[in-house]
Amino acid sequence: MSLPYILDAVIEPVKQVVAALVENDQARLKQLIPNWNEVKEPVERVLSRYPYQIAAPPEIAFSAVEYVGETEQVIFPPGWELEYGMLHIAKNDGIQQWSVSCWLWTKEQGVSEVVLKLSVGPEGGQMRVLEFQDILVA
Repeated sequence: MSLPYILDAVIEPVKQVVAALVENDQARLKQLIPNWNEVKEPVERVLSRYPYQIAAPPEIAFSAVEYVGETEQVIFPPGWELEYGMLHIAKNDGIQQWSVSCWLWTKEQGVSEVVLKLSVGPEGGQMRVLEFQDILVA
């Protein structure tokens, strides 16, 4: 099952944040996340204490989505072997904004226990990360 167009648009800035975290690209993170200066230290602290190094997930992982909007949908691509998605996306009521939880990936574990929580919505004609809300080890 393919993702609805709006979910593809919501996921794109999340992919960019994950890639910048994996590459430790501070300049890109600052471009992508409006509140990066405020959250940089807590993010670095969590990642430095986690016993595995984060890695780029396979592209298929960004299609493994649990979505809560007008209806609830679980969308897993063919070949996805886990019982849960890498992304949990919830539409916020009354506004064009989505709360996204994204489990990071490691070479050792695949989907890890580290979760990013982002707010995504339209800004300047495109979907962007509006706020980095949290990072935690689930």
